[in-house]
Amino acid sequence: MKKLILVGLALLASFPAQGREVTKAGTTSAAFLNIDQGARGVGMGSAFVSVVDDISGVYWNPAGIARMKGGQASFS
Repeated sequence: MKKLILVGLALLASFPAQGREVTKAGTTSAAFLNIDQGARGVGMGSAFVSVVDDISGVYWNPAGIARMKGGQASFS
């Protein structure tokens, strides 16, 4: 009887539990970061890095804040 219990426990331990398997880990978080910002940058085929002169340019190149003149706002 003890051998049967030990064999049964060994078989149960050899199969992974349903909760232990993780598939596609880290593939769905922050998917919103793949959405480009601003119609002008998207229209230029994402080649807006060197032309940053408005508020949407901050998404493409954060150094563009230095070129902005006046206050600007962006709503998406």
